[in-house]
Amino acid sequence: TNEFRVVGGDGYHIALHTEVAQDYTVPHRPGAIDTRVAKHLTSAYGDRAKVVTRIAEDKKLGQRLARGHPQIEAEVAYAARYEYCTGVEDFLTRRTRLAFLDVRAAEQALPRVVEIMAKELKWGWFKKRKELHQGKELLKTFANGTT
Repeated sequence: TNEFRVVGGDGYHIALHTEVAQDYTVPHRPGAIDTRVAKHLTSAYGDRAKVVTRIAEDKKLGQRLARGHPQIEAEVAYAARYEYCTGVEDFLTRRTRLAFLDVRAAEQALPRVVEIMAKELKWGWFKKRKELHQGKELLKTFANGTT
């Protein structure tokens, strides 16, 4: 496994989050990115965190998806563009695991996740409504303690 290359691993180093924090311009407010967000992005994406922050800057997708959690809107676009993420359930459970970590936060993020994925994947009105409904139903199972 020492020879196996992982996406995002080539430029990774222990202090990468500081580079990400210093290079990123927050689109929705003046100042640098929050350290917690920078650490989250580098631990989740490695050197690809810079791609996520570029999306955040270019598309103004730098807001957090849920209060108290480091996931940002640009991660939705990144997942749709580069990770073959095709649905809200996939994003909230497998990409960010937000549904497992905090159901209320996932519920808070759900409408925005649908909106961003719809734009990225060119969903119509019916598909957006379907994804929103399926996301709500999924999160009910987490809230009730059944999966």
